[in-house]
Amino acid sequence: MRRLLPILALSLLPACAPALPPPVPPPPASCPEVPAAAPAAPAVAAAAPAPPRDVAEAKDRVFALMNAGDAPGLYQLLDAGMQKAVSAEQLAGVVKHFVAEKGAWRAATREPGETSPSEGTWTVDAERGQLRVWIVVDAEHHIAGLRFKEPAPPAPPVARSAVPLSLPFHGEWRVFWGGDKVEVNHHVGFQDQRRATDLDIDGPDGRTYKGDGKANADYLIYGKEVLAVADGTVETVVDGVPDNVPGSMNKYVTPGNYVIVRHTPALFSAYMHLQPGKIRVKAGARVKRGAALGLVGNSGNSSEPHLHFQLMDGPDQNKAWGVEAVFDRVVVTRGGKSETVSGYTFLKNDRIRSP
Repeated sequence: MRRLLPILALSLLPACAPALPPPVPPPPASCPEVPAAAPAAPAVAAAAPAPPRDVAEAKDRVFALMNAGDAPGLYQLLDAGMQKAVSAEQLAGVVKHFVAEKGAWRAATREPGETSPSEGTWTVDAERGQLRVWIVVDAEHHIAGLRFKEPAPPAPPVARSAVPLSLPFHGEWRVFWGGDKVEVNHHVGFQDQRRATDLDIDGPDGRTYKGDGKANADYLIYGKEVLAVADGTVETVVDGVPDNVPGSMNKYVTPGNYVIVRHTPALFSAYMHLQPGKIRVKAGARVKRGAALGLVGNSGNSSEPHLHFQLMDGPDQNKAWGVEAVFDRVVVTRGGKSETVSGYTFLKNDRIRSP
């Protein structure tokens, strides 16, 4: 985990003991007896503040402590690892710098789509500009990661695909997440996923599985073919990530098994959570529109079998910007009515198929 500041090794050396004072002579016998003073009560150390319950409360604490210029209070909230990596003096310097540069913090807005109770990023509106604050809390609810930085530049407008596209599947599937607002698409707050979609299949009863849904094979979409949406060259293939048991997720390899196809120098399609051992293409291969790339699985950050699909303007998911997919002709069932739509874009709860 990256830390805010470099590690500083501290060595504490015992100070030399002062010389003993000369003995005090006893008072003369004629002096009245002076009663001995009562021993001083031992000092009571101030109790450390209770750790924050989650990252949202940690943000509130950081907000208040920064506005108070209270670096020692902030230092007490750090976990042992952070306190090893950052000295109290270093942290005091960071607090002093940002308070002097930005002034009082007035409001903080969390990144769209973030829901984790243990990690979050906020854009802070301050007297003299903005800054971004990233916070992580550990299992004991101490702050295990803290970073301040200048806000990111404004996002470019969302581009729309100019290459003719067909749907990445056979048959009729449902758009589980899709659209341009977080209410219908939790992906929109992520740079490379601004118009990504999650697709599944549900039956007449609205369920995505038969039986008890405890096995991946119970799911109606599991093992269905995933198709290239346009002609291109396979850019990246990742295979070998095991499928999850439904209800569990692998957050260490978020996309799971996946394929990325380059269509133009500024348009790439990505197909994620595929079955291990079932990917049918290799990096560098040329593929035609409609070619089978692999099978739907349940690998990566996926709680049940589905296909995550997205378009990007570059091959690196950490740098690329999401592009809106625009499909030639799609039969859309919405509100019980079906129609053929040209220039279709994903929208939550649509049931879609090729004409």
